[in-house]
Amino acid sequence: MSEQFEVLKQVENLKKFLTLEAPIPDGIVMPRTKTIYSKPEFVKWKENAIYQLQTLKQEPIIVETIELLNGFNGWHDESDFQKLQSKIEVIIKNAEKFTVEGEKASMPSSHLG
Repeated sequence: MSEQFEVLKQVENLKKFLTLEAPIPDGIVMPRTKTIYSKPEFVKWKENAIYQLQTLKQEPIIVETIELLNGFNGWHDESDFQKLQSKIEVIIKNAEKFTVEGEKASMPSSHLG
């Protein structure tokens, strides 16, 4: 299982890309939020993670994690990222329950740089 969930395990490396959004220059006062949704590193990882998750049994936590990944839009990125980390941790710790019987989940070869 060492390589089986390699992309999902990279979620910890993405935390550094969760950054405070710049204020709007027009003087409109908006709460500042930490975002990650548009960072190229996150977008690349997200696509690989969704692919990895789709190779697993489509149990509720897997489906919820895919929906969460598709829902990143800047407004709740920080709290959604925390939920994402928790869900991925559960998936990795219980990998045998989510692996399709008789098959190892296939792994995309892409990694964060």
